[in-house]
Amino acid sequence: MRNILRLLLTSEPSRAKQILTITLSVVVATLLWAIVTLNQPYSPTYDIPIKVAGIPDSLHLTSQSADEISVRVSGLGVDLVRGHWKLRGDTLVLSYDQLKEQSDYLRDAQFKKRLEAIFSEEVEVRQVSPGSLNLAVEAEVKKVVPVVFDAEIRLKPSYQLSESLLYEDHEVTVYGPPTMLDTIEEWSTEPGFVVQIDSQSVIQVPLVRPPSGINIRPRSIEVSVHPRRYTEATIELPVMITDRPKGVEVRLDHQNVEVACLIPIEMYHETLWALRNYKLEVPFSQLDPQIPYLIPSPQFPSEIKPISQNPKYLSFVIVEKYEAD
Repeated sequence: MRNILRLLLTSEPSRAKQILTITLSVVVATLLWAIVTLNQPYSPTYDIPIKVAGIPDSLHLTSQSADEISVRVSGLGVDLVRGHWKLRGDTLVLSYDQLKEQSDYLRDAQFKKRLEAIFSEEVEVRQVSPGSLNLAVEAEVKKVVPVVFDAEIRLKPSYQLSESLLYEDHEVTVYGPPTMLDTIEEWSTEPGFVVQIDSQSVIQVPLVRPPSGINIRPRSIEVSVHPRRYTEATIELPVMITDRPKGVEVRLDHQNVEVACLIPIEMYHETLWALRNYKLEVPFSQLDPQIPYLIPSPQFPSEIKPISQNPKYLSFVIVEKYEAD
């Protein structure tokens, strides 16, 4: 500060003194302009978002005639600036009981006082538009709908589900107005939910978040997951045609079918030993001479999961043998 005063009071001209003089002139001119501008009268209009609060739990607000109101005020600029900053991001909360009892609540003197409190006593509220707010409400009802599992369960490599997912709660109760619940027939789990597991566990799967005006219970379901570690094996099965009529022979292009399957790792040796004499039996009655091939379908215990088989189908020829007289 002393250096600035010394520079201003010195009579010797310099470039630094010229720059300082110009800067101070601009600052003083700006302050004078601001003072004159802020002391001028203005009549701006502000758009204020509104929210209805205090709606009973047994009712749902389905629509309201306006989501914001336009307020025209008048006053000096210096008084309006303070109110402008108060309104930034602000929402005016309206009472449902007062709106219900007084249809022209927005024109009420008490409401105008609330607006004037946002600004100052010197600012006058000239006009509020719309002057009233119309609400539509419906009584709450409930509806029970099934849960659709849309989440993703990821198992680590070599793991498979030993049984289908078990739902603790397979239904959800939806609460809301009848007009919104009429079109709801099911409720989905959160589609973006992903969980990776490698051991038996019970997980909480969130349900899709309901839209405004609707509530659901519960908000999540319990799902029991039973993963099991598997290993791959190839089983060779002899094919046998059973119940052949006397004097009839069936010739196959392959006598064996190789089936690639998954077997629980703790049962691997036991399962292969149990299947050592297993045969793929095809009843003769299932053969259709008009369709000279069959698709073998081996029936394994439930813990064995077939992956592929080779060949996928077998060609056959039915030959009738005639005995010589």
